[in-house]
Amino acid sequence: MATCTIHRLAERALLCSVPPPASLDVQRRFWAMADLAGAWPGVVDAYPGMNSLTVLFDDGADPDQLEAALAQAWARGEGGNVGGKVSGEVHAHAHGRANVSPNAGPNAGFNAGPNAGSNAGPNAGSNAGSNAGSNAGPEVAGRVVEIPVRYGGDDGPDLADVAAHTGLTPEEVVRRHSAGTYTVYFLGFQPGFAYLGGLDPALATPRRTEPRLAVPAGAVGIGGEQTGVYPAAAPGGWQLIGRTELPLFLPERDPPSLLAPGDTVRFVVASVAGPVATPHAKSDAKSDAGSDARSDARSDAGSDPGAGVRSNAKPVAGSVTKPERP
Repeated sequence: MATCTIHRLAERALLCSVPPPASLDVQRRFWAMADLAGAWPGVVDAYPGMNSLTVLFDDGADPDQLEAALAQAWARGEGGNVGGKVSGEVHAHAHGRANVSPNAGPNAGFNAGPNAGSNAGPNAGSNAGSNAGSNAGPEVAGRVVEIPVRYGGDDGPDLADVAAHTGLTPEEVVRRHSAGTYTVYFLGFQPGFAYLGGLDPALATPRRTEPRLAVPAGAVGIGGEQTGVYPAAAPGGWQLIGRTELPLFLPERDPPSLLAPGDTVRFVVASVAGPVATPHAKSDAKSDAGSDARSDARSDAGSDPGAGVRSNAKPVAGSVTKPERP
């Protein structure tokens, strides 16, 4: 049963956080709360992390009222599994606020949302209640994004090390990794880097003892209980098992990041250094780099960054003890 703590992170920032392990239910709540808080007057930005939500605000916002609105949003289970796995208990330490129970009524511990006494009136408070809950719901619709991967060889120099650590053959590592269905929990580390939940526990492998000074863009790695793709070249310590040509982040694109929280990711075997079963076989793999991503949902790695995207996917459940630093 998760307890959400709310405190001041900085002069103009609030942090809502839940202890590990991470779960999809908790992440769903934070995704929905981010959408909700982003529309409140005075809020500059609201972005989810692993088991957390950071809310930035300007001089015109009242931190106490924002804190209270976030407490109610959590207690009412915005986007979460109300009455299920996630508790509605809230600890707002920064100002000594009492716990809020999900059964205490819509105004418990909270007068009228961040707009009480402000220009916008109490509407934000009501939106933080039943209206936003009905809109967000326990299911967060995302897209399915297929990422073609060249496994092993020069593209996956650590595949043999992952196999040795897990006691599996390299072929089995590839089979299990490409058979998985992954959920984007949050973006971090570098623009467009998606922390994915749903890795087969049998593939969990610690970071390298000596991180690389340069990991190439598109490298697919495993770090602890997570897997992900480096959008740009950077130092990194994850175990590299493959590489994709699909661009995950382009500044000129709107939005720049291919992936977003709530999206579902499937890795498709494009090639491998040795025979291996391919659970997600690729069709239409020969499309050109300049093709329209949305005209062919199964295009090649060289196609438009939106390639392989399908709409209205349901994220799958999973848990992660903690995000592993790439």
